[in-house]
Amino acid sequence: MELDSDYLVKTLQELVKIPSPPRGEEKVAKLVVSKLQEMGLRAEVDGYFNVIADLGSGKRRVLLNAHLDTVPPGNGWTIDPYSGMLREGKVYGRGASDNKAGVAAMLTIAKALVTQHLPGRLVLLFTSREEGGGKVRARRGLKDKVDVDAGICLDHYIDAEDRRCEVVIGCRGIANVEVIVEGKAYHSSEPELGVNAIYRAYDLISELRSPRILQRMERPLPVVENVTVTVIKGGEWPTMVPDSCYMNVNFRLLPTLSPKDAVRRVLEVANRALKHGFKVRLKGGLKGYVIEPSSPIAKAALEAAKDEGFKAWPTVAKGWIDAAQLHRLFNVPIVSIGTMTRGQAHVKDEYVKVADVLNGARIAAKTILNFFKLSGGS
Repeated sequence: MELDSDYLVKTLQELVKIPSPPRGEEKVAKLVVSKLQEMGLRAEVDGYFNVIADLGSGKRRVLLNAHLDTVPPGNGWTIDPYSGMLREGKVYGRGASDNKAGVAAMLTIAKALVTQHLPGRLVLLFTSREEGGGKVRARRGLKDKVDVDAGICLDHYIDAEDRRCEVVIGCRGIANVEVIVEGKAYHSSEPELGVNAIYRAYDLISELRSPRILQRMERPLPVVENVTVTVIKGGEWPTMVPDSCYMNVNFRLLPTLSPKDAVRRVLEVANRALKHGFKVRLKGGLKGYVIEPSSPIAKAALEAAKDEGFKAWPTVAKGWIDAAQLHRLFNVPIVSIGTMTRGQAHVKDEYVKVADVLNGARIAAKTILNFFKLSGGS
């Protein structure tokens, strides 16, 4: 199936030219709706500017998803972050790669499929607030509006030059655990009469760095955890022994574990290292997910990538991805495949290679058709 590469590039440039930070997706949602209406499709927009449309017919339904919002550009750009400039096979601008490449690919796929007889129904879901807070509330209402058997998120990278394509079948969970280590303030000229909370926190950090607290899994794919102290604050005055030290402990958990498991382990380590004088609480976290590589949607994606001449393999993402929430929200297997250029998310002078987004779109389109075939179509 041929995709309109000129339409893809032009649409991507139009999308990039519209700023769309979290909670600021209204204008870009309107553009998406207008593009869908030009194809003869009816689109629904909810109060959070999630956009839903569908095409085709039949009992089997597959979801195609990308998010509309981007992180703010910040400072330090050498080009206009909303230029959508095309130069030497790359489209530049905030969100060009993450994730308006996915949005443009979705619209290009819809344009190609809308005139075909699909042996199933394709549900297009353009989501908001992926990059910011409030995504659970913003998407809660989608559960009653979207009925699918499987899904594809276009929120990963692909390497068209080296013909490499990961098919993401899960991701690790994330937990941020706050720890306050207590001490006793005293004049720094006699530190032995105080209790240095920073030194006590160091003892805890030393224990947290031990591989013993990390877990691993082997099936369906090998996954290992990691833990990192990402924030530490202590002391109030240069000549005073600090009586408090705050730190944030960031866990990347096995896909099957709850963020509460991270709290349990930090408490165990703190009890062993400090015994008393500390407080631990969960600041926030999200559970990961994992599906079987043998599921129809994963097989469909792997076959599609290989048919397009790519080396393809299943993987579990190290970071938390949006597919985890959609997997739980709709209770269906979901994969994530690439339209993005690696290393081009949340960076200055962001760009996406046209070859990456175009090949990713081709693989996604073929995945849809493969899924209908593997699952028996209508």
